[in-house]
Amino acid sequence: MNHITTLSDKYNYTLNGIQHQIPLHSNLLIQKKPLDEKILISLKFLIKYIHDLFNYHQIDYILLSHTLLGLFIFKGIHIFHPQLEIGISANHLYKLTKIKDEIIQDDFLYDDSNLPHFISISSTFFKHTPVHLYIYIIYQNEDDKKELFHHHENKKIIHQLYDIYPIEKTKFEEFEVNVPKKIENVLHNYSFHLSFLHFIENNESPKHEIMVIEKPKEDLSSLSFPISSSLHHLFDQFKKNIF
Repeated sequence: MNHITTLSDKYNYTLNGIQHQIPLHSNLLIQKKPLDEKILISLKFLIKYIHDLFNYHQIDYILLSHTLLGLFIFKGIHIFHPQLEIGISANHLYKLTKIKDEIIQDDFLYDDSNLPHFISISSTFFKHTPVHLYIYIIYQNEDDKKELFHHHENKKIIHQLYDIYPIEKTKFEEFEVNVPKKIENVLHNYSFHLSFLHFIENNESPKHEIMVIEKPKEDLSSLSFPISSSLHHLFDQFKKNIF
């Protein structure tokens, strides 16, 4: 990845050969280098894979938490956050369990040991660069049908039904993803201070407790491109401009 520049009032970086330019303003301060491009390319590929797979199997999902914040700021991958977070309705969980074997056959690790809270999917597209996606299960509040909730970092996050639905599609990098109806309202539920977002070098975010959850005895770092042959062509399109 070409290193960032902050000339004038813009933050510029290149991801996968594509120039990105983020306007800076009083609410947004960035003085930090993005994550390694191999991580970002891998995350970009993973969310595209999930979007296409879920769309084909008619599984509704939405971006959540830091991944949704990335869309809000960068119109794509959150360049400072090393994992992806989405949510699906509990009513669609059975559809996801039906394609578990299909995901595993594509050489992804599929961990459902943390149900009923979340499922994690992970893989390593570049050697020593594992990436993770967390799928939070969203439930309807039995006492108030207008409220939805899911668990995130050992906290119960409550959303209003009409902040989530109807789900919309929007541009994310060069493709589309699913997002909640009222993005800013949903982001506020994670205590993001949208009136002042700052990313400063050596200013680390609080550690994600779920980041350490992996399948036991699985050495991800020893793998290199463990994706099935059917996915190689698509991934090659994503990584062709990285070197």
